[in-house]
Amino acid sequence: MPTRIMQILKLGFHILRALNYPLSDHASPEDIRLWCLEFFSHLRIRIHQQGCLPDLSKGPYLIVSNHVSWLDPLAICAMLPASFVSKVEVGRIPVLGTLARRGGTLFLDRSSFRSLGTVSHKMEGMIKAGRSVAFFPEGKTTFGSELLPFAPALFEPACRSRIPILPVAIQYMRKDRTERSIAAAFVDDQGFLDSFLNVLGEEGLEVCLGWAAPVLSDRESRRELAIRSEANIKEMLGYGDNGHNVVIEGMRSFGNSPKAGALP
Repeated sequence: MPTRIMQILKLGFHILRALNYPLSDHASPEDIRLWCLEFFSHLRIRIHQQGCLPDLSKGPYLIVSNHVSWLDPLAICAMLPASFVSKVEVGRIPVLGTLARRGGTLFLDRSSFRSLGTVSHKMEGMIKAGRSVAFFPEGKTTFGSELLPFAPALFEPACRSRIPILPVAIQYMRKDRTERSIAAAFVDDQGFLDSFLNVLGEEGLEVCLGWAAPVLSDRESRRELAIRSEANIKEMLGYGDNGHNVVIEGMRSFGNSPKAGALP
């Protein structure tokens, strides 16, 4: 059987396993982490990282990142399990929306102040329960060549809970990591199937995660936290004077995931 067909069949089976098991109810953070690692293994996407992962035994983090692709939350969860905040439109995407809901994602209606208050309150509850929460403060995806201004609203739970913020820089690169890839970018009105096929068609796609130094939230306003987090990610991405990012250096590879530890 052709290799590509086998790859698609394995991916389909792996996704069906998750659809049949509500992740938020029956799987531990480690189960979710290993499921995400195996997902990237089936996609043949290598994960690299720069910087040090935080010690979650010391408490949860509010994780913020630039936003390029539907793969972003899966890549972060493969290294550091967290619950995500996503726009409500994501919940309507077949398969992807179901996976997001079963992974404990909170859906935000950006046109509703009530939704913002509800999501912020739920984020704070998760944080108090010891769960790290992640969101994308740009509010939309880009091709990865720019960083949009960070909206400060969802930094409020960190202010109230006094937890550190962990900025994460994401880049998608070609195999030798000398050139940025836009294959994973999920932008504008692009359909999920079209984006998924682009990812499958990009040989040697690699995702690079840069863990910046945590931002302490003891005495700063949410706007100040947003500005500092944005600056840390911009520095990690290596933005130059021309406004474009360059390759992250010093990445450590996490390669293909282990087969053990998949969801039951």
